[in-house]
Amino acid sequence: SGEDEGGAGSQAVVHLGMHGTVEWLPGQPLGNDRQSWSDELLGSLPNVYVYAANNPSESILAKRRGYGTLVSYNVPPYGRAGLYLELASLKDLVNEYRSDSAESRADLREAILAQCERTGLTSDISPPGDDADDESFDDYVTSLSNYLVELEERLFSSGLHTLGDAPTDSELASYLNAYFAGRLNDGEVEDVVRQSRVQRERTDGNALNVPAFLAWLADLAGGGATEDAGGEVSDEKASLMQEGLEVVDLLKKNAEELNSVVTALDGGYVKPAPGGDLLRDGTSVLPTGRNIHALDPYRMPSAGASARGTRAADEIIRQHLEANGGVYPETVAVTLWGLDTIKTRGEAIAIVLALVGARAVREGTGRTVCFELIPLEELGRPR
Repeated sequence: SGEDEGGAGSQAVVHLGMHGTVEWLPGQPLGNDRQSWSDELLGSLPNVYVYAANNPSESILAKRRGYGTLVSYNVPPYGRAGLYLELASLKDLVNEYRSDSAESRADLREAILAQCERTGLTSDISPPGDDADDESFDDYVTSLSNYLVELEERLFSSGLHTLGDAPTDSELASYLNAYFAGRLNDGEVEDVVRQSRVQRERTDGNALNVPAFLAWLADLAGGGATEDAGGEVSDEKASLMQEGLEVVDLLKKNAEELNSVVTALDGGYVKPAPGGDLLRDGTSVLPTGRNIHALDPYRMPSAGASARGTRAADEIIRQHLEANGGVYPETVAVTLWGLDTIKTRGEAIAIVLALVGARAVREGTGRTVCFELIPLEELGRPR
């Protein structure tokens, strides 16, 4: 606190990283008052809180309890988990089993089961019994192969993010590969990153040079990576690559993170933006360096959350029917948890709506104006 409040004479606090002492001391469920721990510790000091952009749910506690002016920072680039050591050896065994003749496969069964035991995969995929026939073991190996692919392709944050640093070209490629998830191949992603670098050189990074972009697409149509069977760039591919340039442009604005810290210390206005993750929530979470907020209740549940919630509700009903001889449940309990609702953009709410048999009615901007009941004839089951 300041000297007049018995403190050390500080003029502001800059908090780096999530979960500070101030907001997590006793009293989280309550509103602050003059005698709360937050007030006792902070006094009247401004609290400039540098917070991860992909954790908007818990950031609200830093605002409500810690009086934080949030400055979001980006997550590190995404990488693929890959397979290593015992898992890599298991993949080799599985591939060998699937490519060998039926006679030689028998010799590999024990090796595969032993390797699964060592890696702990037996708790994830239950192995068949000792008396399993060849067809059952083949099905097990297929499930094992699919699971190994899932582990190998799993995304994780690679390395650390440096506040205010723009990503390198290789890091940009990592972001884009994860964002497009195969809709652009590696060569096309490299083309986007290369063109973005050319754009920055031509425009000093202030705006996208649309004529240059169109000329670039024309060059690619003459033999580049985006050429289709007819020798021309498809509208869909051109749209994706333009979207990639826009994502790169937003990611390059990471420098605004440090600028926003300085702005806050200068008593200036830090621009607001929704928090979230680029892959889950799209480009609305960029650029970083913003005073993030958690949700817009008029956009709950989001389109993605609605789709996931509907699938979850259908699966809940399917499992109940299967376990109860085709009898529908009379009631279903769904837990609505604030942090989860923020992180998933309302997935639990979407489950409730789907179980009830209702859907959101949205206006052109995507804002939910009301909810309507789905006719039973269309729903095809009880509410």
